[in-house]
Amino acid sequence: MIRLKGAPKELIKSETEKMLNDLSLEKKSENYSTELSGGMKRKLSIAIAFIGNSTTVILDEPTAGVDPFARRAIWDLILKYKPGRTIVLSTHHLDEADLLSDRLAIISSGELQCVGTTMYLKRKYGEGYSLIIELTSNEDKNSTRFVKLTEFLRKFMFDISVKEQHGDQITYVIIDDVEHTKIFPMMLSELDENKSKYYVKNYGLSNSSLEQVFLRVADEIKRPEDYERMSSWKKFQNRLKKVFKKQETNENEIQDETIPMDTILTGKFLHKFHLNKYIFSDEWSSYTTERNTGIRYIVIQIMGLIIKRFHRTKRNMKGLIAELLLPIIFVLLAMLVTTLAPNQTDPPPLILHPWYWGKPNYIFQSLSKDNASVLSKSIQQTFFQSPSLGTRCMTSTMLNKKLYPCTTNGLGLVNVPTSPEVLNALNNVNYNQTRISPSCDCWEKMQTCPIGGGGPSANYDLIETKDILYDLEGFNITDWSVKSEYNPDYLMKRFGGFEFLLQYMSDSIDLINETLIEQIINLTNQTSSTIDASKIASLFRIYPPQVSVRNRLHFSKI
Repeated sequence: MIRLKGAPKELIKSETEKMLNDLSLEKKSENYSTELSGGMKRKLSIAIAFIGNSTTVILDEPTAGVDPFARRAIWDLILKYKPGRTIVLSTHHLDEADLLSDRLAIISSGELQCVGTTMYLKRKYGEGYSLIIELTSNEDKNSTRFVKLTEFLRKFMFDISVKEQHGDQITYVIIDDVEHTKIFPMMLSELDENKSKYYVKNYGLSNSSLEQVFLRVADEIKRPEDYERMSSWKKFQNRLKKVFKKQETNENEIQDETIPMDTILTGKFLHKFHLNKYIFSDEWSSYTTERNTGIRYIVIQIMGLIIKRFHRTKRNMKGLIAELLLPIIFVLLAMLVTTLAPNQTDPPPLILHPWYWGKPNYIFQSLSKDNASVLSKSIQQTFFQSPSLGTRCMTSTMLNKKLYPCTTNGLGLVNVPTSPEVLNALNNVNYNQTRISPSCDCWEKMQTCPIGGGGPSANYDLIETKDILYDLEGFNITDWSVKSEYNPDYLMKRFGGFEFLLQYMSDSIDLINETLIEQIINLTNQTSSTIDASKIASLFRIYPPQVSVRNRLHFSKI
């Protein structure tokens, strides 16, 4: 820094060591600035400002955050380098400003209020001299002692006023000017001689401090704002008070002009005159008369907290997002997750039916027209009559009729011709006699069948449920179902079917005969007279059916 200020090279080392010695930082000369404490960094900054013979130095609160010893060292440094320099210093410590400054400027509410020397500001804005007198303890004569002491002091200064009185101590205010200052030696010497007479224990005399000056200047700035906050009725009252005070002041001035000086300085008139003119002060009237109480006080406090919260939030948008927006977003996300989560309750029962998958479904039936009984034919006719197979076309169906409609158009038998290639392949294996189609190959991934595998093309009926019912009369159903299983048309779409058998059972079958029943009775020590073996045997007799139906189920769906 000293090089930047243009100092000669030969002075750099000496100036640096001198500055470090003045601030007691010579032990830290080899350390980096990051290793110093807060107070040492403050000293280092001040040293940088003064080094290099700077003629103008600006210091912003140089003693903030330092201990009293370091603060005193900074004061000594500023006073040492003060001659020949212009130093602009800002501080909140009024004793520091009183000690270091030649001229003082007071800033309140962001505006410059007054400028001058400390003595000038104390004389202009201060209360004056404060005379504090402490009396000996005597509970019986406290009030009369103070009155006698006040009358004694007013013999020397008629305008001396009482600032406060508490216990055995009383404080007087004396105007700070040359005339009053000249009277001090005589008044104080008389007070020393009459200590026992007026019960004076000790006393002290002090001038106004800069703190009092600052508070008074700041108070004068606040008064117009307080006046603006007053109600119209309060403003009217204050105006009336000012008018009457002016009249009283004029009357007092007239009386002062007419009353001789020797009369003013004697007796009760002096006491009354002083009380009317000097003792009572309106310094705090605007604060005491405008105090808020009750509900209005609570409302003002709440409004103040809301305004404070608003400004604090406006300066910290990250905090607003973290406190308000992020919790709302997380709650919304949690609600979204709960809505997307599967319902833990049991789902409604699922209606199982064969029309969930692609349409149409393929079914078969086989009935010999020559040797079929009337009952078999009537059973077969139910496949083509409404409601056909399944429950889809029933009036009481549980299925959605819009999703699973039924049709009555285009129903009936569809003849499918067999191609010549298929006929040649079947003739080569003598299919008409054996009813076994050409063999399939299973060496590859899936079964592959040649042309004619499964037999010739089968005719079919289109039924009301839009399914296809194949007519496999004269087919080897086992051969057809196995070898056409992986046909792309049937894959995942074909169900089983019905085959009506022609072999009838002529005789009944007895599962248990009468001889076996009698042997069981003898083993259990039961008498044969109580049990009829013939009736029991008839219960285990199987009679031949009138029609035989074989239900072949070939499920190809999972």
